[in-house]
Amino acid sequence: MSFSDKLKRIAALAAACAALSAFSLIRVSNDLPLCGIYAADESILPDEPSVDPIGKSDGYSAVLYDNMNGLPTSEANAKAETLEGFIWIGSYSGLIRYDGNNFDRIDSTTGIASIVSLYADSKNRLWVGTNDSGAAVMENGKFRMYNKSDGLQSLSIRSITEDSEGNIYLATTHGMAFVDENMELHCIDEPKINDEYIRTIKTGSDGIIYGVTMNDAVFTLSSGKLQSFYNANRLGISNVLSILPDPRRSGQGLHRNKAITDIPRRALKRLSQHNSDKHCSARIYQLR
Repeated sequence: MSFSDKLKRIAALAAACAALSAFSLIRVSNDLPLCGIYAADESILPDEPSVDPIGKSDGYSAVLYDNMNGLPTSEANAKAETLEGFIWIGSYSGLIRYDGNNFDRIDSTTGIASIVSLYADSKNRLWVGTNDSGAAVMENGKFRMYNKSDGLQSLSIRSITEDSEGNIYLATTHGMAFVDENMELHCIDEPKINDEYIRTIKTGSDGIIYGVTMNDAVFTLSSGKLQSFYNANRLGISNVLSILPDPRRSGQGLHRNKAITDIPRRALKRLSQHNSDKHCSARIYQLR
């Protein structure tokens, strides 16, 4: 089997995992005057996933790797792919590289362990977020660490993304920081998010950083500055778990426990509630 075919098998595995996950996405409407709206509900999983993990369907088969058949750990907290085609897996036991044939664990003497987030940037550098040791970046096989001596307020890096200027943003359990193109770390001093546990951050097509906090707040950042902040009361929704910017327009898609909700940048106006399908419902919002 060629290397490219093995990478396709990895893609098939990812598709199978998505099909079997607790939340499955379906399209609700193409006709509304805003971006496509999606809903998520664990009850809408198909009887048979689109990629069959036991190999009964046509096309690519999926292989589940665990510590019984090559993966040197029983958990995978994060994954990323670099341009060489390597698949990187972050686990509590460290960083693992998959080349299509073998899983290799990176030497733990690098200080890279208990990984909870990974990100491959536009310069093909691999950024690693750990649970309790700060952040690291791997370039040309060498690691550089960022911790409290560099100014980080928290050593738990929950999510990583990059803006259109090449700055790398680090979401922590105690606010935000970013690393500029000179590899210098800067803490983002914004009172509204300084004490927030940041769940996740994503970059939109407009170059804006969109984030969600553990307290169900949503915020945006640009050039290291807070641009907007919505707490749960202002949003009028709760249980916000993640955020997904729509690539076709400015705005945010918020993943709640039962729905993905479209939230534009400045204000919210509820348009409708879709519940014609017994399996799902979605609240839909538009800029006033």
